[in-house]
Amino acid sequence: MSKIKQITILLLFSIIVLFPLFSYAVDGAPESADSELPVEIDADSINFDQETNIYVAEGNVVARQAGITLMADKMVIDMTKGSLTATGNLSGLDEGGNELSGDSLELDLDLKGAILVNGTLFFQKNNVYIRSSEIRKVGPQSYEAGYTTYTSCDCDDESGERPAWSISTRSSTVTIGEYFTGWHSVFRVKSLPLFYFPYVKVPVKMERQSGFLLPTPGYSDVRGATLGNYFYWNIASTTDATFTYDHDTERGRGVGLEFRHYSTRRSYSELNLYYYREDDIDRVRGFRDEIDNLSRPLSADADRWELKFTHDQTLPLSFVLRADVNIVSDDEYLIDFEEDKDRRAVASLESTVSLTRKWDLYSFVLEFRRFDNLLSKKDEDVLQKIPELTFTALPRKIYNSPFYVALTSSAVNYIRTTGVDGQRVDIAPKLSMPLRPGKYFEITPSFAPRYTRYRTVEDAGTFYSDRLFFEFRTDAVSTIIKNFGESETDHGVIRHTIRPRISYVYIPNVDQEGNPSFDYIDDIDATNKLEYSINSTLSRRHEEGGAHRRYEYIYFNLAHEYDFEEAQRSLVDASDEREPFGDIEGELRLNPVKYVSFVIDGDYNLYEGLFDRYDATLNFSDNRGDNFYIAYRNDRDLGSLYMEAGATLRVHSKLDLKLKQRYSFDEERSLESRVDVKFKQQCWGAILTYQKTPEEETLLLNFTLESIGELIGLSESI
Repeated sequence: MSKIKQITILLLFSIIVLFPLFSYAVDGAPESADSELPVEIDADSINFDQETNIYVAEGNVVARQAGITLMADKMVIDMTKGSLTATGNLSGLDEGGNELSGDSLELDLDLKGAILVNGTLFFQKNNVYIRSSEIRKVGPQSYEAGYTTYTSCDCDDESGERPAWSISTRSSTVTIGEYFTGWHSVFRVKSLPLFYFPYVKVPVKMERQSGFLLPTPGYSDVRGATLGNYFYWNIASTTDATFTYDHDTERGRGVGLEFRHYSTRRSYSELNLYYYREDDIDRVRGFRDEIDNLSRPLSADADRWELKFTHDQTLPLSFVLRADVNIVSDDEYLIDFEEDKDRRAVASLESTVSLTRKWDLYSFVLEFRRFDNLLSKKDEDVLQKIPELTFTALPRKIYNSPFYVALTSSAVNYIRTTGVDGQRVDIAPKLSMPLRPGKYFEITPSFAPRYTRYRTVEDAGTFYSDRLFFEFRTDAVSTIIKNFGESETDHGVIRHTIRPRISYVYIPNVDQEGNPSFDYIDDIDATNKLEYSINSTLSRRHEEGGAHRRYEYIYFNLAHEYDFEEAQRSLVDASDEREPFGDIEGELRLNPVKYVSFVIDGDYNLYEGLFDRYDATLNFSDNRGDNFYIAYRNDRDLGSLYMEAGATLRVHSKLDLKLKQRYSFDEERSLESRVDVKFKQQCWGAILTYQKTPEEETLLLNFTLESIGELIGLSESI
């Protein structure tokens, strides 16, 4: 036996071939190419027996190959048998952060096999730990083991700390980049066994895999005990689906489908279907007595369903196909199933399918639009636009003249079962001439003729009519800027900007008797008014995250109008009064410091000395993630006066508390009370939600497991 003097040697064998765990992490590096690279071994001492052709490296042994490092107290390399044995403080690491550790490791270069004793495999991307008394390599990317534990929880093995959660199996297989599968599996919290699964399958790679999602238990006085069950299907890299089954002990059962497909960044489709079978629809309505069914007709029966479909696709020749379809089984559906408060209260649903083509100055849109009036049991009298064709041209200069020309035009086919329908063609060109008489003002007079042609179909027959009128308009606007402070880069300089604007609009009276009234285009009255507004901003330019941004401290806007037509209107009787001054419309946004904001906007009625409408919101936040807001809203036309307040409190780095309260002053009752408690640990989390509305009181509990997300693939559960 001879002793090698240097402490570094190069050997031609592969540790990559034997442990593709590492090559998987190094961005899919070609195994055949890297395995031909020599292995560099460093040690305190290296001995070579020429008779047996065996290397023995001892003391701080480190083997390196293509970014992969294997360390041990001792390594024995048999060049004849093609084997390597590493013992003592065994560990391995690759460039992707994946790790290997254990008591000993035996590699067979000829059979490309390996045995890791009392070992742990750690996958950095998913933070997954797989531990077993013996892990055997049985294929190019496959491993087998006896009793095994799977977890994503970091814990101290030396102290005997147990993971917060784990899955233990009697036997298992691991396929690198795909799945961990186990038989006779037990889900544990610490050392406490909670669930038994005959078979379990979970991913060991970044992409989501098909499988059952964690169920969502809950309780509601309307639904009783609830359990939401979900199955996720990863159909392809660009396509997936989620299947839902909801079981409510006191109400019924529901099934759903969410289908998603992304062909490119700009082309995608999403389909949402949900069907629910009610046990007793009258019992459900009984919980809505206090809200008077939101004025919805009683059109629901035992079979409830909803269809939502969105699609966005770029076609050849720069055409874009879009769809936004919303259909429900009955007018009461959104009251019972919609979680978003704004969508829950909508009076109608709209579905559109459109084909669009845009140029620099022109746009073309072909659109099919369907309306569902949720306040009417039957929609025979609801007008549908099937189809509507619009062509728009932005202002374009006419050769070298000072004039600009623009165009807005449309052609619509209106249909409905009951009532007047027909077709309408509307053409509205616009000629304008921007002028700059001074340094600070821009004045733009414009002339816009508008011609509309109708074909009306009613019981008495088919009729044709038209109208022609002209709009004269002059806009004057100015922008005044004053900087406070000096800086070569403009950083820190306070900028005050004022933009006054005044417009005069005149549309002569045109006889429109006999023309149909399909929408707002048909209801353009004689106009003779003066509009004026002023807005002001105070801002500062600064650098944030390497980008230059302008921080706005104050935004203030006031707008008003005077109606000459109203001022000259003939009075109806002695009690009638002219009101030529419109509401004063105002908006104020304050951001005095980074974490405080205040927004208020409203319409003030000069004749009644009251606000017809106003909204005010005050918001506080901090860099920890805490947030508090309070909003007050008043709309006299709708008879709505309510307040909303909410807060997010970072109680602890692992505990968030969210509170929300909505109260109606005109109804003198709470509209919604909600509490969310979110608990987050390193490898798991839970959200407990309590919500109370006038119709329902709900309690939900949702769990998440890190590395699995909410995903656990099970073939059967007991």
